[in-house]
Amino acid sequence: MRDKLESFIKEFVRCFNEKPEFAGTWGEPIFAYADARDPLFPDLKRLIGEHHKLPEEIMPDGRTVAAYFIPVSESIAASNAGGRYASREWAAAYLSTIDLIKSIENGLEHYMGLSGWKISKTADHRSWDPQTMRCDWSHRHAAYIAGLGTFGLNRGLITEKGVCGRIGTFITDACIEPTPRPETEYCLFKLDGSCGICVTVCPIAAIDLEGNYDNKSCMAFTEENAKFFESLGYADVCAKCMSGMPCAVERP
Repeated sequence: MRDKLESFIKEFVRCFNEKPEFAGTWGEPIFAYADARDPLFPDLKRLIGEHHKLPEEIMPDGRTVAAYFIPVSESIAASNAGGRYASREWAAAYLSTIDLIKSIENGLEHYMGLSGWKISKTADHRSWDPQTMRCDWSHRHAAYIAGLGTFGLNRGLITEKGVCGRIGTFITDACIEPTPRPETEYCLFKLDGSCGICVTVCPIAAIDLEGNYDNKSCMAFTEENAKFFESLGYADVCAKCMSGMPCAVERP
């Protein structure tokens, strides 16, 4: 089942990439899996809040939490380095990737059903509450538990293909062997203090070397970007702390 699932998603991304309007926006996805009863999931109620759902609260008979990372192309990642506002290419890719993930999971739900398996979607990428700045499922934290990567100083999840891209997660009743979590930090600053560039490039100084993060200022600035790119749609983006970094498109 794992091979079928991964082949389906890879082929879906390949087909989208061949459409003229996307023209190679994405690289090939990578995958990781967690036991739905992994003891780290209950820890998220303490770390994030009691509102954060457990896998069994979304799918009572779920056995596996699947996570995948769809990287954007190196050219799109590079286009967003420097400047105050996000690049137009980055903003457009952000919106397209949200639509891509929705299409993947709708198609996957049907595809797996043909083999007698079920999936449950976890959270829409627009499902967070802008007033409380909370959502009931964190794709990044679920992907960390699944072994997809480790967190950077910039709060992004650094994968083997870097941090510039988008994470999707879903729960299935298929039993897939869990992926071992990384044993070392992928973030160079957390590993040996040799980086920290993301702190210096943040346009609004929302992160620091002590690990503090001004969530409200960050969210307000993404709203500023959304207004800047309102002709594209609602692109509440920034990612200056990811683009152009050593961890942008690969594990450092």
